[in-house]
Amino acid sequence: LMIVLEFPAPKLRPTYAGLTNSSLGVLGIITPLIGAWLASMNYDWLFAVGAAFSLAGWVVIRWFVREPRWAAPAMPVVEPASTI
Repeated sequence: LMIVLEFPAPKLRPTYAGLTNSSLGVLGIITPLIGAWLASMNYDWLFAVGAAFSLAGWVVIRWFVREPRWAAPAMPVVEPASTI
């Protein structure tokens, strides 16, 4: 959860935190139901689906997410001086 707060600009952090908490709340209700359904079929399915989601998450984080602390710093925006 805390890694989510490292990606947005400081102004957008409350929005990211709220969306993350809302998503976790919904998933906290849905995933046990899906897990129970998969377990009723066979535990092999339950572990296979869990392993597939874990592998997919690892692949996404490993190859597609840039570490924000190691990214090159953004160039500061310099506004032209106004003439009076």
